Amino acid sequence: MNIIVTAGARDSTMRNKIQKRLIQAALPVLTCGLAAITLAFGGGVTPANASAVWNMHLINTSGRNIRLHPRDWDCMLNEGGNQVVAGTESKTFKMEDSNNIVAGCFFADKWVRWQVAIDGLPAPTVSNTWGMQWFHYKKGAAGRWYSKVTNDPTIIPAKLGVPATAVRCGSDHEARNCMGTEHKHYEGDVYFHFDFVQIALQDAGVTYMSGDNIQFSGTGAQGYKITLYQRKAGAPVLPGCENVPVDNRGKGNTDGKWSCTSSALPSGVTQVVAVQNDSIFSYSMTPYTVLDPLVVTSPEVDNRSVRSSDGPFVFGGTATAGATVSVRSCAEGSPPGATPFNCTAVVDASKQWSCGDKFLGNITGAYQWEVTQSLNGYSHSINTSTGYYQMAVYDTPVSIDPIGNNWVVSSWNDNFQIHGMGSPGQIVKLDVVKDGDANQKLKSTNCPNNTHKVPDTGMWGCNYSRVNRGGKWNVTVAQYRSSDNELMPPKAKASFTINPAQAPQSK
Repeated sequence: MNIIVTAGARDSTMRNKIQKRLIQAALPVLTCGLAAITLAFGGGVTPANASAVWNMHLINTSGRNIRLHPRDWDCMLNEGGNQVVAGTESKTFKMEDSNNIVAGCFFADKWVRWQVAIDGLPAPTVSNTWGMQWFHYKKGAAGRWYSKVTNDPTIIPAKLGVPATAVRCGSDHEARNCMGTEHKHYEGDVYFHFDFVQIALQDAGVTYMSGDNIQFSGTGAQGYKITLYQRKAGAPVLPGCENVPVDNRGKGNTDGKWSCTSSALPSGVTQVVAVQNDSIFSYSMTPYTVLDPLVVTSPEVDNRSVRSSDGPFVFGGTATAGATVSVRSCAEGSPPGATPFNCTAVVDASKQWSCGDKFLGNITGAYQWEVTQSLNGYSHSINTSTGYYQMAVYDTPVSIDPIGNNWVVSSWNDNFQIHGMGSPGQIVKLDVVKDGDANQKLKSTNCPNNTHKVPDTGMWGCNYSRVNRGGKWNVTVAQYRSSDNELMPPKAKASFTINPAQAPQSK
């Protein structure tokens, strides 16, 4: 008796290994005491009627490496092995199913279940991998075969999405959707598309300021929508970037472009997360940096003057929290004799900054600094009409007011005062010497060591006695910086005469 193994109406391809598997698995059939079994492919039945070969196409435009590991299968001669497809790569591998009648595969379901690992998109499973199943089955009175791709039904937690954005079954020109949807399919091609969302990096040459309209863009899968979130507590949606459709790049493609604009991104560094509403809610994130205006509020706002007596000075102001502020003297930004002053500071959480080093400001003249804030590789210079911060340091030179009456001390007054103007906060020192006799000097009765600190009014004065001090006297007044006792030229000089005559007696 001959046993003919056929595949019915199912158009498939037989391999040598199926014949070997059938022979090894055949059991003797005893008829009238005779064992007679013949495995044959006769009656017009060819090896093509025993199994089907499947071309599995992996099309990856996600920018992420994807790994498929077949962890379980049934009624398969070749499950395809491990597959890796790079982020912008396409590849094809083959699978072969089995119609082994002895193994119960002739009319049985055939399937392969993969563990799918996606770089940067871990699944909420112990292994961080997703599950996907290719399922081929016979149904209906006509015995038609169907294919569909679903989530791995054995995965925990259950009902995770299919880690693909589209699956099509059939020859390329007539392939139909079979992701979660059955498609009449005897053999041939299955196309897996991985068009997970991508968001473009911030342009390295573009610095955004608070309130700027920022255009976000990227790629995704056609037919899906993209929503942008800020990655922080509450994950707020970026206004203007909710449910953005992916455009149709062209017929035959499943990937496309998307873009949106929002001015609501806060200052600082924010992780912007793009989420696509595919079955696994694929996402992509990138940091965007937005800066607050950089302002110098001390020593003064831009292009103002300060008195050296008010120093030393602390540079400070406002900028972006977390940024580093750099104050650098311009190439020609210091007056002759002044040492260029530089400093850096980190902006605190309240958006305030101040340099630890102090600017002495002990040389008068015009100063210019380049002031810049930097954060996460993006920078912004102070916004002034000149593009730099400038400040003038000045002093009130020391001077001597007329002494006595037209530089003559009255004979009727035992005391007189030498007074004048100076720079507030600085120290004046007087030297009063008899003309022609350097050994004769006057000592002030109220200014210790002939010194006086100039008050805020800028007016100083020291008292002297004229008793027994007739003749011509020369006075020199020098002004010294109170912070470092440095001489602040020029000195002031004058001469006056003390009348030696006694005051008139009253009658």
